[in-house]
Amino acid sequence: MKNRVVAISVGLILLFFSVTVHAQLSKHGNIWYFGFRAGLDFSTNPPTTLTNVNMDSYEGCAVYCDDIGKILLYTNGGGSPPNPINGLRDGIIWNKNQQVMYNMGADQGGGYSAAQSALILPKPGVPNRYFVFTMDHAANLGSSNRGLSYFEVDMTANGGLGAVVNSNVLVYKPATEALTAVPMANGAGFWLLIVDGLSGDFVVTSLTSAGIGPSVVHDRKNNTFVNVIKASPDGQFLCVNGEVYQFDAVTGTPSFKANVSIAQYTLSFSPSSRYLYGFESDASPNILRYDLGVDSVSKSGQIIPSVFDATFAGLMQLAPDGNIYFVEQRPEDFLSLFPTISLSRILCPDGLQPTVDRSIFKYDTDLGNAGGLFTSLPNFADYIFARSPAHDTIQLGLCAGDSLSIGPDGLTANFLWSTGAKSQKITVKQSGIYTVSYQDVCGFRRTEYVVNSNDLQSVSLQTDSIKNPCQPFPLTLRAQAPAGSNYLWSSGSTAAAIELDAFGTYTAKVSTSCGDTTLSYSILKPVVIDSIIHIQSLLLCDEKPLTLIPDSLGMVFTWSNGANTPQITAISPGNYTVTVENNCIQHTIRFEVSAGSVPKLQILGGQSSDSCLLLPITLRVSNSDPDARPFWSVGVQSDSLRVSAYGTYIVAASNACGVGKDTLVLEDKGTDCCHTVFPNAFTPNGDTRNDTFGPVVKGCKLDFMELNVYSRWGQLVFQGFYPNEFWDGKTLTGSEAPSDVYYYQVNYRVTGAELQHHAGQITLIR
Repeated sequence: MKNRVVAISVGLILLFFSVTVHAQLSKHGNIWYFGFRAGLDFSTNPPTTLTNVNMDSYEGCAVYCDDIGKILLYTNGGGSPPNPINGLRDGIIWNKNQQVMYNMGADQGGGYSAAQSALILPKPGVPNRYFVFTMDHAANLGSSNRGLSYFEVDMTANGGLGAVVNSNVLVYKPATEALTAVPMANGAGFWLLIVDGLSGDFVVTSLTSAGIGPSVVHDRKNNTFVNVIKASPDGQFLCVNGEVYQFDAVTGTPSFKANVSIAQYTLSFSPSSRYLYGFESDASPNILRYDLGVDSVSKSGQIIPSVFDATFAGLMQLAPDGNIYFVEQRPEDFLSLFPTISLSRILCPDGLQPTVDRSIFKYDTDLGNAGGLFTSLPNFADYIFARSPAHDTIQLGLCAGDSLSIGPDGLTANFLWSTGAKSQKITVKQSGIYTVSYQDVCGFRRTEYVVNSNDLQSVSLQTDSIKNPCQPFPLTLRAQAPAGSNYLWSSGSTAAAIELDAFGTYTAKVSTSCGDTTLSYSILKPVVIDSIIHIQSLLLCDEKPLTLIPDSLGMVFTWSNGANTPQITAISPGNYTVTVENNCIQHTIRFEVSAGSVPKLQILGGQSSDSCLLLPITLRVSNSDPDARPFWSVGVQSDSLRVSAYGTYIVAASNACGVGKDTLVLEDKGTDCCHTVFPNAFTPNGDTRNDTFGPVVKGCKLDFMELNVYSRWGQLVFQGFYPNEFWDGKTLTGSEAPSDVYYYQVNYRVTGAELQHHAGQITLIR
C-alpha cells in the first residue's frame, strides 16, 4: 500500500565494481506480467511487449518461469472485498495458458493493495514443486489480518499445467505489505524476510526441503511502517525505509549498516549488488545511487542525471537485461482520453555514468481500478538477476629509462585509471600497480597491470633473518629479480636460490631483459660482535612511569641515558636505546615511547538540568580517542544512543591505556512543561480508548484549533474548528470512513504561545 498524496493537474490531473556482461544465472524472471494486462518478454533485446495477459494487479504480483525462460505460473497475490478504490477483486493464480489455476477470492491469500503481495519460490529439493507466498495489505492489520501464507503448486498435475495441492497455509501474522527472500549461504533453501505488522521488526523464516521453519524476530533500528523490503542479488544487503542492513545468509541475521535518503517504495539494488538505487523520497523526482562498497555509504549518494518532471513513481525492479525498471505516472500520461502508465528504466546501473530512460513503454489502465493508476511490477527474489565480477591481472616488465603504453584493446568506453586518467591507454615510466576500470555497452571489467622493474638496480641477494650470527647455518640465499630472469652462481647452480653451509663470499650473475649484473654476498665468521637492531613501540599512558625491559638475554647493558641496569623507567615520551651484549652477539634495541591516555568521554544531550526533557532523545558521545568505540550500558556499541525512558545511562570506551566512561541521569522533572503530541493511529470503535484524533497536549491548555482531514486522493473528509472538536472517524456526510491512511493539516495555539501549524498522516483502524 503506497502512502503518498500526489496532486495531478495536467489534462486530468572506474572505482566501480568490475562486472562483465555475463549471462544471467537463471531465466526464471524472463517473463513479466503486471498491472492491467501488461507484459514484457526479456528473451529479446530490447524486451518485447506482451498482450493476451490476464494479470489484474494494483500493486504487488509475482511471476515464475522455467529454466529456459517459459512462463510456468503467475499471481496477483490476493483480492479485496468491494471498495471505492479498487472495486471487488479476486486473488488468482494463473497457469501458463492464462487459465485460472486457483481462485483465492477476496478472503484468502494476500492483499490486493499490498506492495509485495506475492513471491514465488521453488520448493528446495523437490522438482516441479513451487511455493506461492502471499502477503496481506495494511488495511487488514486488525483481527482479519492474513499475514504471510503460502499455496503449494505441483506442476506435474493437470497435464503439466499445474494445480494447487496445499492452500492458504498460514506462516506468520500479523504482517503486511513487505515480502522478499534470500538464498541460504549453504544452498539448502531460502530465508523469507517480512516485517511484523505491529512492532515493525524483521521476521526471518527458513524454507528448506524439510518445509517451513520457525519465524525469528530481529529488532530493527527504527520500527516504522514498511511498504517494501529489498534484498541485494548477492544476499549481503537489505534495505527498508532508507535503512541499509548487512545480512548474514549463514544465520539469517540482519545487522544495521547505514541510513540513506532513499524512498520507502521505489528502490532496487544493481546486478552486482554494489549500488542501491531509488527515488530520493516518495515525493521527490530525483533518483539517487549509493555505493555500498565504500566506508561511508550514507555520504556516497549521487543524483542520476535525467530530465525530471512531476511523477507518481511505483515499484522498481531489477531485470534480466541488467537494467532497473520502474513504473511511473507522468503528466504526459494524462494527455490522452484515457490515462496511461509509463515504464521507465535505469540503464547500466553498475556503470560509471548510469542514465535514466523515461517512458520506454506505455500501458493501458483500468479506470475502474484506482481511477486508472497502478504501481505494479513483479516481485522477485533478486538473486536470479545477480551478475558475476571479472578481474584480470597482467604482469609486465620495465627497464630504466624506458616507458610502457598500457591499456585494454577493443571497443570499450568510460575508462577510469587509478592515476585519475580517463584515456584508453596511459604511458608509465616507473614500476607499480596501475588499475583501469572500463565499460563495454553495459558490461564492466577491471584490469590490473603489475609493472615490475626489470632494471638491474632492482636485483638483490637476500637471506632469511639470521637468529644466531655465531651459528647461522643452514641458510638460504635468494636472488630477488624480475620474473623470467636467469641465474648463474659461483657454485655453478642456475637456480634462483642456493643453500649456504659455510662462511665465505658467494656471487651470482643475474640476467634480465635489461642486461646482466653480478652481485656478491659475504657471510663472515664473527670475530667480536654483529649488530642487530630491534624496535619496540610502547605507550606512556597519562604520564604514568613505564618500565622498559629488553626482550634479549645478555650480560652487559648499555642504555642511551647512561644506565647499565637490565631495565630502566621512562617518565616521558621519547626514544630510548639499549645495547645488549652476549658472547659474539650484540643487540641494539630502540624503545619508541609515545604519549597516550585513557579515552575521555562525555555524554552530550539530555542534561539533567533540562527540566523540559521530552523523550525519546538521542544521546551522543564526545570522545578524545576516535579509534575507541563507545559501548553503552544497555548493550549497544555506537557513537550515539536513542533513548525513550528516563534512568541512568553509562557509556564506556577502552584502548591500550585503559577504560574511560561517563554517566548521565535522565530525570522526569514533572508536568510543568508543555508538550504537544500527534498520534499516528486511532480506533473509533466506541471503547473510549483512542476513539478520536486530534492534538494531545501535556502541561498546558489548547486554546485554539482548526483541523482538516483528507483522504489519500485529496478529498476533504473532516473539519473541526474548536479545541475539543476532534475527528471521530466519520465523514462530512456522517458516514463511517473506511480503514485507511488519511492526511491532515492542523492550526493550533496553546496558552501563552504563538499559532502553530502541523501536517502529517493518521491511520484509521476499525
